[in-house]
Amino acid sequence: MAAVLAAAQTNRGVLLAMATEILNINGWDSGWPTGAVANVDEAIAAADGSVVECATEGDIVVFDLTNTGLTDADTITQLDITFRARETSAASGDNSIDVEFLVGAAVQGNAQNVVLTTDFQDFSLSTDAWDTDWTQAQLDGAQVRCTSVQTGMPSAGGWQVDCLDVVVTYTPDSGAPEFTSRLGLLGYG
Repeated sequence: MAAVLAAAQTNRGVLLAMATEILNINGWDSGWPTGAVANVDEAIAAADGSVVECATEGDIVVFDLTNTGLTDADTITQLDITFRARETSAASGDNSIDVEFLVGAAVQGNAQNVVLTTDFQDFSLSTDAWDTDWTQAQLDGAQVRCTSVQTGMPSAGGWQVDCLDVVVTYTPDSGAPEFTSRLGLLGYG
């Protein structure tokens, strides 16, 4: 007769599905774009063609985001920035935007550059490699900074942003106490 042993297993909380929350533009702190916050505060799915626009190389706009409903106990696993933008003139050279995510005014990761065309396109930037261990207060003050970059000549024209989504993927805190289950000796015979 042989003894049958099972492996010990530890489980934290309950298996939870991932959840998402979308943060949108609700203002800007710096930059001199033309347009109004109401032009760009909608979600990508509701893009309406109303824009904010920057006209010259090096223009920087720091977009403020809506507050989050996450709590400090939730675990952020990924953050994706999606925005709809275009350059305003094909004759303006090669327009692009450097996009950065800021938490507490500190840049998270590296700027990600997207090259624009004269047609509105959706661009998605993933933050898989970024530290996502932020508090609710830090995420509530988060911003997206867009900097105009022109590599072609003549250096004229600019870019337009129609809307922007910051999709936060997270595991909600279950509120359940931690439990441990151990499987031991199942039988002897």
